[in-house]
Amino acid sequence: MMPVANDPIAAVEPTRVARPRRVEVIVVSGDDEFLIELGPLLGEGFRTRPVDSPAAIAAAVAEQAEGGDSPPSMIMLDGDKLSDPRAAVAQIETAHPHLPIIVIAASRDESYWGAALARAAIVDVIARYDLNSDQFKNALSRAETRARSAPQTPPPGQQAPPAKNNSKLLIGAAVALAIGLGGWFMLHKSDSGAGGAKTAAQLSADNSAQSAAAKPQSALELLSAARIAFRDQKLLPHADGDAKGDSALELYAQVLVQDPKNDEAIDGLQRLFIVIKSRIQADLLANRLDEAQRLLAAFKPSGVEADGVRDLDASITAARPKYYAARAQELISANDFNAADQMLTLLAPLDRNAATELRHMMDTRKADQQTVAQLTTLSASVKAAIDSGNLLEPANDNARTRLQAMRQIGRTQPITLAAQRDLQAALINRSAEQSTKEQFDPAAKLLAAAAEIAATPEVAEAKRQLQSEIDTVNQRAAAAAAAAKKAAEAAQTAAATQSAAAASTAPAPTPYMAARPTTPLRVVYPSNAADDKVQGFVIVEFMLQADGKPTSPTIAEASPVHVFDAAAIDAVMGARYDTSKFTDKTPRRARVRLTFRPS
Repeated sequence: MMPVANDPIAAVEPTRVARPRRVEVIVVSGDDEFLIELGPLLGEGFRTRPVDSPAAIAAAVAEQAEGGDSPPSMIMLDGDKLSDPRAAVAQIETAHPHLPIIVIAASRDESYWGAALARAAIVDVIARYDLNSDQFKNALSRAETRARSAPQTPPPGQQAPPAKNNSKLLIGAAVALAIGLGGWFMLHKSDSGAGGAKTAAQLSADNSAQSAAAKPQSALELLSAARIAFRDQKLLPHADGDAKGDSALELYAQVLVQDPKNDEAIDGLQRLFIVIKSRIQADLLANRLDEAQRLLAAFKPSGVEADGVRDLDASITAARPKYYAARAQELISANDFNAADQMLTLLAPLDRNAATELRHMMDTRKADQQTVAQLTTLSASVKAAIDSGNLLEPANDNARTRLQAMRQIGRTQPITLAAQRDLQAALINRSAEQSTKEQFDPAAKLLAAAAEIAATPEVAEAKRQLQSEIDTVNQRAAAAAAAAKKAAEAAQTAAATQSAAAASTAPAPTPYMAARPTTPLRVVYPSNAADDKVQGFVIVEFMLQADGKPTSPTIAEASPVHVFDAAAIDAVMGARYDTSKFTDKTPRRARVRLTFRPS
């Protein structure tokens, strides 16, 4: 929508039809959305004047009465925003008996409002959801009739506070705003073209062509469009700078081009500032200074609510150091150091101490980023060494030496600690593999290296497990040696017995029986024999008890000697044997032959 261009031919102002004075609607509400919703519903015959509380009505009435010619007035009370709306009605009724009152409430509760309706203290109570109904229109019509017939002077004894006469200033500012917005709108609508900026003659020609092509809208049409824009929350021109002429601000500006004294347009600008003021304050609380500045910039040329604009401008200026500091900190955290430096440059003249502290933070962050980059590269090299198995070898370039380089750069950095955990876990796993092969010295060396990295519960448990395995092997070797010694002694005894038997004339009975295990023997092939692929056999002789248990084992024969003795005795002593042929419970000597072949 474009502003209506001034027609030089129509220099003489057209004759206007006299219309009744508009009724001033003093709206007691602090809800900006309610004010926006209410404006389009009232129409041209009314103009709103918002106040925050019933106590502020007196000042509004007194200001209207300045000059002795006050307009007809009524009161619209937003009951949802008051803790005791009936008390507020009674207060207004006493202080301003000549002003008709319409109450807007969540619902029309006649049990609550019956007394006030009965004594005609209020015109009617309208439910919030009935604002578009005929009931509201009828109540508005009755209130208008009472307002136009009632005396429009302050109650006796009530003095109106001095008020500034800003009507001329407001009209002039509105005209200036309209002209400025019109030029701004036309400038944005002009085609920049591929050839760059246009000349003044080209702009004039373009504007003339657009004015001729556009169908002018009347003030009434523009006001109707402005009410719709208010309802749809299209208050200001688009933030992207693409002027479309459909915002309330632009539409009211076009009205003032045609009618500089149009009350509804001037009132619309005032209501618009109330809404934008709350938005700017919310933006300040949320640290959105750019949006707050944009909203305020739309009002600065108008002169409307000049004091309020100056106050908001001062608030934005006061908030800038905090904004720059917060924004700089966000950019530093995001590692956008160039943008952060720009913010700190803006902050330095306003708060040098904060700028210095944040710059130090940024320098530290930069250094940290460089450290992280170095550690990331070294961490990858540590992982590569672990994957290739180079934990401690070669001596000058292995996983441990690379981890040491990382620890010199940043010992407590998370990347270093992660690489440290990975290497320690690899050392513990490698040690366990060596221990399984009974390679205890290399296993102990690996665990010592893991302990040098960090004393952790995992390392302590691995050391305990290694020592347990060493003790088990030592005990098994000692048992094998004792068994071998005992077997030798038994062999000597047997030899002596055999010699004595040979000397006897009668043949000696068989000194042993062939033992039959009830379950397969569990034979463990010695690892040292397995590595060398040694094979052989062992004959174990023992005393077989009546319950099938073996006792007093000895080596009757072995080949090779002492290689499989311990394994054979462990297997024999771990088994049970068949004693079904025993006639009594007397133990008997028995033998078992075990053969060892590498798989």
